[in-house]
Parts: sequence; C-alpha cells; structure tokens
Amino acid sequence: AFQQDRGNFATQFRMCQREKGKTDNVWAIADGSFLVIECKNEVLETREFIKKSEAGQLGQSMEWFRFRYPASTAIPILIHPSRKLAPDAEVVSGMRVLDKVKLESLKVKLREFGKQLGDPSVGSSPSEVASRLEHFGFRGQKFADTFTSGPR
Repeated sequence: AFQQDRGNFATQFRMCQREKGKTDNVWAIADGSFLVIECKNEVLETREFIKKSEAGQLGQSMEWFRFRYPASTAIPILIHPSRKLAPDAEVVSGMRVLDKVKLESLKVKLREFGKQLGDPSVGSSPSEVASRLEHFGFRGQKFADTFTSGPR
C-alpha cells in the first residue's frame, strides 16, 4: 500500500508497509518513468566505497519495481557519500549515485528555490514555479542528470 504525497518537483510515493525487496522511495517523474531511490543515510560520511550489500539492495529494489510495475521504466538511484563501488560490488544497470558533493549542490539549490517561492509573484504563479523547477533541475530526467552521477 502506498500513500501519495504530491511534492513540488515530483510525485513521491512513500511506502506504508515493508515489503520484501521493496525500495525506500519511488518517485514518478513527468515523462511517465520513475526514480527508484535507496537512501543510505546511516553510512559514515568518511566511507570511501559502496558495499556489495548496498549495491545489492538497490538491485533488489529494481527487481521489486520491475515485478510490481512491469510496464514501467525506472532509474535506480543510491544516496550514498561515495560513488566508488567496493571491488566485490556489482553495478546495477543504469545505476546513479547522489553522493555528498551532489547532495550539497541539491541543498543549495533547494534553499534558493525556497527563497524564490517566498516571493508572492513567484509562489502564486504556476508558470513561474514551473520555470524555477526547470531552472534548478528539479524536473524529471533533469533531476537525475543534475544531482546524480554514475558509480566509479
């Protein structure tokens, strides 16, 4: 079961119940595809590699997604301090990583976006909000292209 929460730059589906192989987050993006996101927020920022088990969990999430939504496509994203895979870790096909450098960039852009939304001429205008979403890279595929990179 999912709860749907309409966000400013994507529709985010948050899992209500733990399912075997499920993912942390699934975002629907404008082109009809999805972002399958695994968050490794308990990893120490100083860790220099992605463990086999962490890459494996992203792979399992993609298997879950393909089973649950066979007609849909998704980009697998791992939120992790490092883009470097451990020697025994396998790359998930299409895998992207939102590392600590890209996370800082995302934070800066979110703050600036929030400031601009505070301007009544922006925040009350759907076309102005859409323009800012595009400008900051918060729309669809552009989000993945702007805030993630391939693993190393």
